[in-house]
Amino acid sequence: MLFFDDFENFKDCKKYIEDIDSEKYQKIKDLVQMYDDFNDFKNESITKINNVCNHGDKYYTLYQQHVGGCKENHENPFCLKLIHFREYYNEHKKNVKYCKHKLQYLTPIISDLSSTILIPTSAISAMSFAFLISYKVITLFQIIFNAFFIEKLRFYEYFSFTY
Repeated sequence: MLFFDDFENFKDCKKYIEDIDSEKYQKIKDLVQMYDDFNDFKNESITKINNVCNHGDKYYTLYQQHVGGCKENHENPFCLKLIHFREYYNEHKKNVKYCKHKLQYLTPIISDLSSTILIPTSAISAMSFAFLISYKVITLFQIIFNAFFIEKLRFYEYFSFTY
């Protein structure tokens, strides 16, 4: 009752209330079920109370159902929560002691652009460096060869006899 005593008029709060449709409600429900199942799996995988791993399938199934819809538009709040869930899941994978057979790969919603950009950039840089080094080496050999050849030519010209 203390909560209600703080507000004299709930009309002030009405502007913050949002009606949700059945699709939004289902997504919220799936998100709650996903976290519930994952938290149960998390407890099972850290402290093995019994030999059975009962949880860990539902969160994966629910996650995979929604990944496809989030690939096109990952900026909405639901998809951001899915991205956060995947990060939370991947962080827990490092600490799993039991039920490792239940761990599955969660498909990323957004691709890692840093690796997409980093690989071609580093390949182009490495090729440029290799071309520069090979140019310098070839130029050096040309200088040495020309110097040796010119000295030899001068030597033959100097000692050449005309009859």
